[in-house]
Amino acid sequence: MNARDDLVDVVLIDLPVEQFRRSQQYHDALLRELALIDSGSSTDASSTPRRLIELVERVGRQYGGFSVEPQSQLREALERHVPRVEVSYRVPRSTAKASLELGRLLDEVDEYCRRGDLLTTPASDEVLTFRRRYLDEIVRQIGGAAPRPWPDA
Repeated sequence: MNARDDLVDVVLIDLPVEQFRRSQQYHDALLRELALIDSGSSTDASSTPRRLIELVERVGRQYGGFSVEPQSQLREALERHVPRVEVSYRVPRSTAKASLELGRLLDEVDEYCRRGDLLTTPASDEVLTFRRRYLDEIVRQIGGAAPRPWPDA
C-alpha cells in the first residue's frame, strides 16, 4: 500500500464562515499565549503548572497548523461575505486519532483558562460547539460516515 491509499477525503458542508472566523480567532489567541508560555517555560517553570507546560508543547507543536489547508478558501469567503462554504480536506487516516486527541487537549487547556492559569478566557459556548462539531465531523468521515451539512447556528 502506498501513502495515497491511506488518505481520506473529508468534506465540511455548509461550514458557517463567520463561526469559523470567530473560532479561529479564539484558537489563534490561545496558541499565541501557549507559544509565549513555551518560550519562557525554561526560565519561569516554577510558576507554571508542569501539566500546562506539557500541554503547551503538544498543542502548539503538534496541532498549531491543523487547519492551514482551507485557509485561503475561507479567507476568500470572508472577503466576499459568503455565509457558508464547502471545505474539502485530503487527510491521512491518522487524523481521526489526532482530532480526538486535539479535542481532549483543548478541553484540558480550557480548564486552565477557567481556573485563571491563562490570560485567555475559556472558549465560549459558540467556539466550543463549533470546535467539537468540526473535529467530530473529521473523525466521523474518516470512519466511513457520509458528510453532514453543518447545522444552523
